[in-house]
Amino acid sequence: MPKTDPFRTLTYDLIQYLDQTVVDEMIRLREKNKELSVKEAREKVSDLLKANRAKYNTDEGYGIIDGSEEALNHLDYGKVSLKRVQKILLLSDGLLLPVDHGEKDAWAKSAAIAFEKGLDKLLEEVEKREADDPDCVRYPRLKPKDDKTGILLEL
Repeated sequence: MPKTDPFRTLTYDLIQYLDQTVVDEMIRLREKNKELSVKEAREKVSDLLKANRAKYNTDEGYGIIDGSEEALNHLDYGKVSLKRVQKILLLSDGLLLPVDHGEKDAWAKSAAIAFEKGLDKLLEEVEKREADDPDCVRYPRLKPKDDKTGILLEL
């Protein structure tokens, strides 16, 4: 039997690419001025952040389920075989494990924790990293904390 990846991603976080440009700029600003707080850096990139947010529910941006007609054009839908599926994980970006700058596969790392140890352990690890890095230096991100939503279905 062929070996397969333990995870299958069914949809993608398109906003992460836009957010990453903002985070990269915040890192650049904070490297130039070590005293700059995350709040001050965020204020300096507010125009870029607003420009990115203006792209929601557009072909140049990302989908947000906000009740608008445009949102329907950005929903992923269809059928997927559940053969050999044991668990299904749905996460908001707030439950995405904060990672070091340049580190890849944060979604896969988050899924691994949730699948192996449960959502409570993922939440615990995310909150620990947020608390350990309130200034967003070790784990660069737009804000110290985000709202968190997750569902783990076990079949």
